[in-house]
Amino acid sequence: MRYPYPRLFYGSEDRTLSRVVLRFGIGFFVPFCVLVVTLVQEKRVGTKEMLRRAGLSDVAYWLGHFFEAGFVIGCAILLMYVPLFVYRNDSGTAFLEHVDPSLFMVVLLLFGVLTILHAMLLSVFLWGPGVAFAAAVFYWFALGLFPYGLLQNLFGLGYYLIPRPSKLVSALSPVMYLHWCFRAIERFEKYGRVLVTVQEMEHQKCTLRPGPEVFRTRPEEKRAGHPPVGLVR
Repeated sequence: MRYPYPRLFYGSEDRTLSRVVLRFGIGFFVPFCVLVVTLVQEKRVGTKEMLRRAGLSDVAYWLGHFFEAGFVIGCAILLMYVPLFVYRNDSGTAFLEHVDPSLFMVVLLLFGVLTILHAMLLSVFLWGPGVAFAAAVFYWFALGLFPYGLLQNLFGLGYYLIPRPSKLVSALSPVMYLHWCFRAIERFEKYGRVLVTVQEMEHQKCTLRPGPEVFRTRPEEKRAGHPPVGLVR
């Protein structure tokens, strides 16, 4: 039987920080579809072939679109910094209070990279711009809804029982990648009350690293009166 059993997390799990991923999914839906349709349209009218005859290599062509889409997504990520870390409510708390902003910006940048790569991959198998838009809509929502439906229940409690390999495989989806990152950050926000940094993620007491420990306190820490600091992976 896997920990945590009996229940070792407190409060309601029907409202979790990972639900914020829905907002990011909806927000990045537009640039994802635009990139897919643009690539398919250029392939349909022969722009890509003309550039190839002019001497432009395929690597340069794909890199050009990658950096173009990356600039747009990067600007959108920078704009998210204000509501996430700068704006504070009446009690003086930011939306993400216990997270290193630079770490979270890297997480969002990797999310943007995955989004661009999936758009490029999908465009390879499509030809018509109309079909490309419909396929992009279905593909984008399927990237998040299908893995989430298979791995999580409606309240997200499946997170505690899902093995790490399944999480890593499903993280190839940009939506699920961001979902797992938010769930990991949420453990610190909800239970750790420490600043989430790369060093904290790699701490030996945290089960985000390989190991079977979950909410386990060492004997010397128990004698010292320290609370358990292990986090669920």
